[in-house]
Amino acid sequence: MGFLERLENLIQGAVEGSTNTVLRSKLKPIEIEHQLERAMRDNTQVSRGGRIAPTSYTVWLHPDTYRETIAGVEGYNRHCEMLLNQYAMEHGYTLLHQRISVSFDADANLGRREVRIATAFASSTAQSIHRDQPINNATHTQVIHAVQTTSRYGMIVQRGAQSGQRFDLPEGETRIGRSSENDIVLKDDRNTVSRQHAILTRYGNELRLRDVGSKNGTKVNGNYIPSHLETMVTDGAEITFGACVVRIEQR
Repeated sequence: MGFLERLENLIQGAVEGSTNTVLRSKLKPIEIEHQLERAMRDNTQVSRGGRIAPTSYTVWLHPDTYRETIAGVEGYNRHCEMLLNQYAMEHGYTLLHQRISVSFDADANLGRREVRIATAFASSTAQSIHRDQPINNATHTQVIHAVQTTSRYGMIVQRGAQSGQRFDLPEGETRIGRSSENDIVLKDDRNTVSRQHAILTRYGNELRLRDVGSKNGTKVNGNYIPSHLETMVTDGAEITFGACVVRIEQR
């Protein structure tokens, strides 16, 4: 190996190493979600009926991290709330408040990869219950059970080669795209629908849609949704995959 080739490899290695360091230094949304799950787990309290989990979560991030990771991502707090609800259900935790709430704020005293989370056992407007205080959950306790499926959901093609066709949406993940490997195969001669376009996940009567990096993106009611982040969709929502338009129907 000549001198110039060794020098080129050295420079390339330095550049790639610097790039990897920058990428590693950025806090990813999934890391925040894991911290939220940990905050729920670490702050549960023991009661006669089992373990009680906090329902209010305030997350502080460095201003740059907040701007790069959270700001401008519509519905990310709701995404985290649903994740925590699912986590609580899987671990059999009890809630003192009907709905989990997650809010985000910036704190310049934190490092770029630091996350600070405050938890409470009721809404943010109520008084927090500290870990050393007894909990009386006789009349204000909600136990999370597995979601009962009471409605049938479907996806009806409004515009495209399969116009008028209805696809059922079962519990769990439904993969959508042009490839025959998907659960729902959307025919598209112009290839505006990607081979693997999106995933629609159903938890009982909740539907969440995630674009998986499609070429032309995914719209809900005319607005593009963030790639790789789940977005809530409801009965009557119009979803656009390339040139194909579908509508969600609940029965």
